[in-house]
Amino acid sequence: LQLVAQVDIHVLTQLAGADVTFDLSAQIGAHIMQHYTAYDGFVVIHSIDNVVYTANLLAFQLTKLGKPVVFTGTTIPEQFFNFPGNFSAQEQISYREMSLRTSLVTSVQLATLNCSGVILAFGSHIIQAVRAVEQITPEQISFLAWPDGEIAMVRFGIELTSHVSKRHNDPPVFDERFSTEVIVLPRYPEFTLAHLSSATRAVLLPTFQEQ
Repeated sequence: LQLVAQVDIHVLTQLAGADVTFDLSAQIGAHIMQHYTAYDGFVVIHSIDNVVYTANLLAFQLTKLGKPVVFTGTTIPEQFFNFPGNFSAQEQISYREMSLRTSLVTSVQLATLNCSGVILAFGSHIIQAVRAVEQITPEQISFLAWPDGEIAMVRFGIELTSHVSKRHNDPPVFDERFSTEVIVLPRYPEFTLAHLSSATRAVLLPTFQEQ
């Protein structure tokens, strides 16, 4: 990693991703704000469990970001190892480390590029957190971008796309009191924006089949 960038490590917790709370997510945001001017970008190592929720909460708490905040981790789900005798304990560790190292190198490099905002970088998929759709298979968990496509491609290095937000020098805004209230609206054909009040902050739209 030191060949890619000068990296400092700050350990906030060693909780599993599924145990990350609202308060801990706010602590991550506060830590980034505290050190914002000292670094070109930030990488948050987070297990795949609930990372979409943590990253999206941070995206709403930490706005007007002029630098990248990249969430990354291993893409191998726990159920991949749920076949007794197929993988030794050491093999499980090796698989996880290999997956994590690949994502980590990509994420640290991404944190040095001309991009900004809260980003998910797991494996070869690089997506804005607020555009991520989780895709689960028995072998791995990954994310698809909806509806605009990924903000970067991993090829011979990282190629940013036209969807990426650029760096800027405006100061970020951190609101740790962000409301967790979410409106859930079924997406019926007759639904229009007129159904939403002007005070609406976030809406979850459940969809069905291929819609």
